[in-house]
Amino acid sequence: MEVVLQEARFVTKGVAVCSFLFLAASLLFDFFSLPLLWGAVLGGVYAVANFLLIGYSVQESLTKTPEKAKGYMSRQYYLRLALTALVLFLAIQVDFINPWGVIPALFYPKISIYARSVYQYATRDR
Repeated sequence: MEVVLQEARFVTKGVAVCSFLFLAASLLFDFFSLPLLWGAVLGGVYAVANFLLIGYSVQESLTKTPEKAKGYMSRQYYLRLALTALVLFLAIQVDFINPWGVIPALFYPKISIYARSVYQYATRDR
């Protein structure tokens, strides 16, 4: 579980950096609003929580037989998918949250992980 928490700390920092850059760009292009800020906060928090859920699911599945692990991971996937749909639904329905702040934040963990991979590849010993 320590590896999951270590990766989650990295992803949390990456989500914070991406959110800051997104909000700075929205300010620069006169798109910033309080609902956009709340959307970015909701999306960022959910993106990190979703990442933690994935990590927990993988750790838990390793303690099961292959058949049970497959079913468990499938159920966990649909649970995360339903939670994502709920977050997006709330972002669309609630007036003080702009969904355009939530949607990009869902991609920030992937962006962070890819950016780290590119950095590690570029700075490796040749």
